[in-house]
Amino acid sequence: MVLGAVGKRAARSLACFTRSSFSMFSGIAALLSLAMATFTQEPQLCLSHLSQRGSLLMSTLKHLLSPSFLHHLSQTPYGAEFLPVVAVSVCQLLCFPFALDVDADLLVGILADLRDSEVAANLLQVCCHYLPLSQVELPISLLTRLALMDPTALNQFVNTVAASPRAIIPFLSVVLLSDLPLLTSDLLSLLAHTARVLSPSHLSFIQELLAGSDESYRPLRSLLGHPENSVRARTYGLLGHLLQHSMALRGALQSQAGLLNLLLLGLGDEDPAVRRSASFAVGNAAYQAGPLGPALAAAVPSMTQLLGDPQAGIRRNAVSALGNLGPEGLGEELLQCQVPQRLLEMACGDPQLNVKEAALVALRSLRQEPCIHQVLVSLGASGGKEAARRRREARQGVLKLGAFPFGPRLKNLATEIYLKLFSSSCLFIPHPEHSCPLWLLGIKSL
Repeated sequence: MVLGAVGKRAARSLACFTRSSFSMFSGIAALLSLAMATFTQEPQLCLSHLSQRGSLLMSTLKHLLSPSFLHHLSQTPYGAEFLPVVAVSVCQLLCFPFALDVDADLLVGILADLRDSEVAANLLQVCCHYLPLSQVELPISLLTRLALMDPTALNQFVNTVAASPRAIIPFLSVVLLSDLPLLTSDLLSLLAHTARVLSPSHLSFIQELLAGSDESYRPLRSLLGHPENSVRARTYGLLGHLLQHSMALRGALQSQAGLLNLLLLGLGDEDPAVRRSASFAVGNAAYQAGPLGPALAAAVPSMTQLLGDPQAGIRRNAVSALGNLGPEGLGEELLQCQVPQRLLEMACGDPQLNVKEAALVALRSLRQEPCIHQVLVSLGASGGKEAARRRREARQGVLKLGAFPFGPRLKNLATEIYLKLFSSSCLFIPHPEHSCPLWLLGIKSL
């Protein structure tokens, strides 16, 4: 009887606690909903509260995202119901400063407040452990924004992955292969920024995500063939940054059947953002390509075609990529596509100065290849009227290098190319008053 009485009292206490917990969490959810409605009408009011260091609103929001509170909430009978509501509502409120025209100093203060409480790490944890995939889009978007704006937030993200790889890497894999393109695009942007900013020692988990558990690179293949342009473009961009560091990825392009073809396929994509990212990725794959170099011969025709792309950024990437391919023993392939001539034309006549500079840098690189050096020097010096015409065009090309308002850097590049290629060739015609080839380039002083 005593045990029965104790059991009844315990049951009543539990019921009372359950009712009070429900009331508390439903009250929190209601207050967050009210705050959203109020701040949607008066967004500057939200900003004024969030920008005050240690304000009650900011302190409350950070606490609601803290691991201790989330764990406590998850253990209650109503945790599954209220936790997603609370987490997503907090993220909505924290997004206000990034959706408004905010003074730079105020934004710095808000970022510092979020940084000190490790909100970036907490966002990743709540997505991984507490939210269904359908509700992680906003938290991941906020995490990406914080990491792009604050190096400390980026480090918090990477450190959180390193601390719990067995839990977080599978979650990130699911996000990458989800049918939510905005979510996948945000994560790809976050990973690309990680690869761009941090040292190679922090990037192994990205390699693991792209390779998959069986190292077949099925996730990467799926992303490169994704139907959404933004996902393909950001995947190529991520590869471009990784290929600056990852020998494993270079090896995979060489050994994994069809993977390199998927990379090159982006060069002919109908979407300009994809073409731009793909040309960036191939260009970085070509830089000091090593054993991968011969396989990149297949990229030369498509990359040459991009030299005529209407977008300057794509032309510049293509120029730089072709310059990287020369030292990899692909001189004959470059000559077959008349790359040296095309680069000389772009150095003289492209409407964008940054493309001109890239063409000059590429010519400086390609002249180290003997067969290309000879072509740049002679450009048809075998005799006859046609050869004479081509020599005149080549000379006019060199003359034009000095006809544009190049800055000192471009003038130095043009001078170096002339000195290396033409000072002892048939194209050098000394002026009676100037024996220096700087005159022929139209450069009076540097």
